[in-house]
Amino acid sequence: MKLKPGEVICPDCNGTGQSNEKDRSTITLIGCDKCLGAGKLDWVEVVVGKRPKYMTIEWPSADELYGPKINDEYVKNLSDQIAKQIDEEILKSLGVPPDEL
Repeated sequence: MKLKPGEVICPDCNGTGQSNEKDRSTITLIGCDKCLGAGKLDWVEVVVGKRPKYMTIEWPSADELYGPKINDEYVKNLSDQIAKQIDEEILKSLGVPPDEL
């Protein structure tokens, strides 16, 4: 592993990038908590740890994709299905035979 000026090998994993915790029940490799699998840190990261880099994606709303009319139809159909399921469960709990549902 090549280190740039100011970088050091992670003291927690000794540069392997792997966690010291060994879970023998799985073969999944768990990355080091300190360096997040990089195996190296700069001097600030040695003190505070490495910050994860998260990618954020903004999705359009249902109204932007389909418009309010289609969204309303979807909600109505969904609520009708849920109401039907609730009615069936209540009738089953009251002992109504399945063929009469």
